[in-house]
Amino acid sequence: MGVEPLAEILGVTPQEAQVLVDRIREAGLVRGVRGSWIVTSDGIAADDAAVDRWRHCAEPRDLELVEQFDGSFIGPNEAVKATISRWQSHRGTLSTAEIAAELHEAVNQLAFPPDADNAVSRVFDDYRGRLLKLLDRAAEGDDSAISGIRAESFHRVWMELHAELLQLSGRARTAADGY
Repeated sequence: MGVEPLAEILGVTPQEAQVLVDRIREAGLVRGVRGSWIVTSDGIAADDAAVDRWRHCAEPRDLELVEQFDGSFIGPNEAVKATISRWQSHRGTLSTAEIAAELHEAVNQLAFPPDADNAVSRVFDDYRGRLLKLLDRAAEGDDSAISGIRAESFHRVWMELHAELLQLSGRARTAADGY
């Protein structure tokens, strides 16, 4: 991801995000590739360790929120995978707005916490906001908002959400999650 999308996600200025990326890069946790930053194996290990520490000291309510959200994810994930696959296979013949409506239905089936009053709720609420913003763009005809290669897209954000959910829940990926 580039610095500007990161700044938007974090709610900071691009300059503040650049300082953060520079510190993370200097620590060897990310590396630059064609104007974007990707996480290194050391970065993945540090993130896994931080989440593991969080799981051991998390409030029971937070762990319950993760479990509830995880339980609500499998069904919509199947629908999203089928819709994205259909979109990628038949992009030229499908209506972007109709695909966006199908994906919107899947997002609505997720058990997002009702209030973003703690860190876990805010994480999920951020994903909801990002997904809905992309679906609004898609409904207006922006094909790249569904599944773009180098752009923030619904598909990319959904995969990030899925990976984060697996990590927060401490659950290994299963066949039900897809591969």
